[in-house]
Amino acid sequence: MTFAAKNQTNPVTIAATGYKPYIEARAFRASQKKGVALSKAERNAQKIQDYWAQQDVLHQIKDYAESHEKTLFRNRWECAADKKSLYSRVQWEMDKITSKMDEDLDRRRNRLTDLLRNEENMLLKESVSQGEDEESKHARMLSRYTELKIQKEADRQKVAEEKKEQQFRNNCEELRTRMSRKLQQQTIEDGRKIECERRCGGESKNEEEAMYAELWEKDVWARKQREEKEEELKKQRDVEYSKYVTEQMEEKRLEKMRKLREKETEAEIRVRGFSFHSCFRHDKKNSDRVHFTTRGIELTVEDSTFLVEKSK
Repeated sequence: MTFAAKNQTNPVTIAATGYKPYIEARAFRASQKKGVALSKAERNAQKIQDYWAQQDVLHQIKDYAESHEKTLFRNRWECAADKKSLYSRVQWEMDKITSKMDEDLDRRRNRLTDLLRNEENMLLKESVSQGEDEESKHARMLSRYTELKIQKEADRQKVAEEKKEQQFRNNCEELRTRMSRKLQQQTIEDGRKIECERRCGGESKNEEEAMYAELWEKDVWARKQREEKEEELKKQRDVEYSKYVTEQMEEKRLEKMRKLREKETEAEIRVRGFSFHSCFRHDKKNSDRVHFTTRGIELTVEDSTFLVEKSK
């Protein structure tokens, strides 16, 4: 069956399926050997070459699919790692905020509990001391009022001191300068920490990229080694097959020559046998003729002798 390149399907489909080199090779072969009859060995060798060309195309497609799958897996892994890192960071910040809120709430609860306990103790003491007289009660109430007044005054002074200190901080230029410098220094330190973290993250990313590059180089080297080994095996198989075909052709030629020699030898033997038989028959016939001639001469001599004797 003669191959025709114009009867193929869409070229885009051929290129997408990976059979383009195979079809081009067949088309080139059909154009080069158009009308030339190939032997069986050449057809078998051509089929082997087509098979290995198709295998090479399939290996290329398989390698591309594996590379694409590895790249896709790496991208998915990086996206998942980034999402996990962001989630961990957000979760850590939320835990920090919630823990601070819980601490403030526990502090307020403890303070209210202490106040309630003190109030209960005070009420218990007052209830116990119901049997006191009016003067002692008045003195106790006066001392209690004095204590509350002193405590209230102390709280007021404390609040006033805090407000004065806050106003002093807001109005004092030198303090504001120092505070701004301190805040600036703190900001610089935070920036350095962030830069250090980013640099460490960049170094780890560079190390990861270097690791991926090294793995990629190893994979490329292994693939080259595999391709070279497969190429050597293919060449060895082609050589072995060519040697096998040559040996088969040589054996057939020798077998044909042997049969031809046998036929020639048989014909020669037949010719020699026929010649010998003819010679033998000719020799026998000549010997019989000589024998008969001799016998006739002898009889003639005997007859003449008999006649001579009889005449005497």
